[in-house]
Amino acid sequence: MLAPLPDARRARFQRFIEEGLSGRAAALRLKLSPATGARWGLAIRRLGHARAAPKGRPRGKGKLDPHRAFLMELIDQDGDMTMPELAGVLADATGVQAHPDAIGRSCASWALRKKTLVATERHRAWQAGESFSRNAAARLALPRYTSEIAHEVQMAKVLTQSIFPKRMNHI
Repeated sequence: MLAPLPDARRARFQRFIEEGLSGRAAALRLKLSPATGARWGLAIRRLGHARAAPKGRPRGKGKLDPHRAFLMELIDQDGDMTMPELAGVLADATGVQAHPDAIGRSCASWALRKKTLVATERHRAWQAGESFSRNAAARLALPRYTSEIAHEVQMAKVLTQSIFPKRMNHI
């Protein structure tokens, strides 16, 4: 969707209408389409102005806001519950079908943040009296054998160049 035309152009249009020009004539002077001139002229006659209407979906609370206390209670009871699990429990308890991403966005707008895997593991290590470093967090997120994969890819390139030396030069 395009942005609405500027208010300054609408104000000039309104001055032309107040001077006695028709909507079509005022539109032609401002290099607008006659249909736009007719719409703006009608708005000026009915409302007294030709402001742009608000765009987009009207602001509201959404369908999850009435269930905010219920969701917060679920998160307080079990902090390790995933968003799909929250969506399932909400559907079973209230009949409201909500996508897990929608629940996550609603929780974020309520300033509720779910723990990440790293934060959960750090908390468990803290409860057990162990230390949890960033290296341990990296080990949780990435497999250890990435250097082995890179080595295999490099070896495949070398073998391909030795088997097909002329073809590899043309690529």
